[in-house]
Parts: sequence; structure tokens; C-alpha cells
Amino acid sequence: ISQAAVSAPASVRLGKAFQNEELGAYALSCYYQATGLTPKSPEPYKLLGYYYLGEGDQVRAEENFRRSFELDPYQTNVAGELGRMGVIIGLPRTVNIENAPEPQ
Repeated sequence: ISQAAVSAPASVRLGKAFQNEELGAYALSCYYQATGLTPKSPEPYKLLGYYYLGEGDQVRAEENFRRSFELDPYQTNVAGELGRMGVIIGLPRTVNIENAPEPQ
């Protein structure tokens, strides 16, 4: 895990690998590490949301999905999860096409 600490994408990849092997505590550590490395990236927060959703922790799942959506409000998968949780969401009122994130 410490070797992945230099790169958020590496931490995310390692976290996904741990989660696929059902090593949740290690995955969680990697995802949080990624949020520290790139706090403005929506991906680690989205993955934390899915992790907590899988663990049945609706409160933490919602918190992380909300943070991910705040950082990138064009994530349809995150919007869908928030909607299923009963969270009312909306797109920003003004959209600057030049600054909009690339579709995922």
C-alpha cells in the first residue's frame, strides 16, 4: 500500500484489486489514501460510496456519493445511486462547457 502512496490512480487500482479479492479493510485504506492525494478527484469518493453501500452503511455511502457528485455532477451512476437513496439532486444552474469534465 505504501508503494501506491505516490499516485492516486495507483491507490485506486490497488483498492479495486483488494476489493475484488474481498479484502475490504485494505481497499478502504487505499481509497482513503487516494482522497488524500487528490482531494478534488471524484473517483475515490465514488468508490468509497460503493464500498460502504456494499457494507450496508447507508450514511457513509451517501456522504461519499454526495462528495463525488459535488466534484463532478455529470456522473450518471453516482446520480442514480443517490436517487435510489432518496437524495434529490440537480445539475448546476450554469454550465461552462469549457470547464465541464470529460464523460466517464
